[in-house]
Amino acid sequence: MLTISRLATHAGVTVRAVRHYHRIGLLPEPGAIGPDTGPTTLARSCD
Repeated sequence: MLTISRLATHAGVTVRAVRHYHRIGLLPEPGAIGPDTGPTTLARSCD
């Protein structure tokens, strides 16, 4: 399971930034991610 902290580290952003991106709709709801969506795909969403 990918935690918000690991996602932030992988993307080179802060946890606060990941939460902001989620709040404004740039990241999907947790659990709404398909099986072929990995950490790299999610991290690219933060760029």
